[in-house]
Amino acid sequence: FCTMKDTKNSKVRIRDGEATKKKIIKTAEKLFSRKGFNGVSIRDLAKACNMSGPLILHHFGSKEGIYDAVRLDLIENYIPAFEDIENEGKDLFDFIEYIVRGTFEFHRENPIALRLMNWDRLDGNKKRWPKSEEFKRIFVERIQKAIDNGEVKGNFSAKNYGLMIGGMIHLWWEERQDILQRRLGDKYTKEEALKADEEYIQQILWFIKNSLKK
Repeated sequence: FCTMKDTKNSKVRIRDGEATKKKIIKTAEKLFSRKGFNGVSIRDLAKACNMSGPLILHHFGSKEGIYDAVRLDLIENYIPAFEDIENEGKDLFDFIEYIVRGTFEFHRENPIALRLMNWDRLDGNKKRWPKSEEFKRIFVERIQKAIDNGEVKGNFSAKNYGLMIGGMIHLWWEERQDILQRRLGDKYTKEEALKADEEYIQQILWFIKNSLKK
């Protein structure tokens, strides 16, 4: 049987292990975002973390395991909202607006994610991001349901429509800094940037409503 002292020590080890993993993930986020997956070695990560390579591999198994953990860490706070909305029965256009605004908020709070996505393309990494298929399924199924129920026009592909909306959002965040600098100058404020985001969101929503409504 475990003694009380054994149990306490075990809990301490678990907490220490979780803290170590968190430190590795956060350090790896910065390195991968600057150099890409192929540009970072276990030795680089070990040096940046001030840890040994074997300790890092003990927690994650491989460099691929670390990278997967980094991507999941970035997106995990984004997951519950979209799992919940699937069963909320929102009006279609409220549902789409929720998705659009949630995606904007994700990119605003996680600029590293976009840099990692760009590095994925440069590195030839075609592995999908965690939960990306679930997000896509939720969106496409809701659009298809609206088509089947006669809520909207039915002469288009729900899958392609989801791809178009995702493309509009992604393009804005790819070009956002350059767009804002050209429109507002190099010293634009956070408030001006948020206003520009909102203007673009409104244009996306206008397009969606006018393209879907009968």
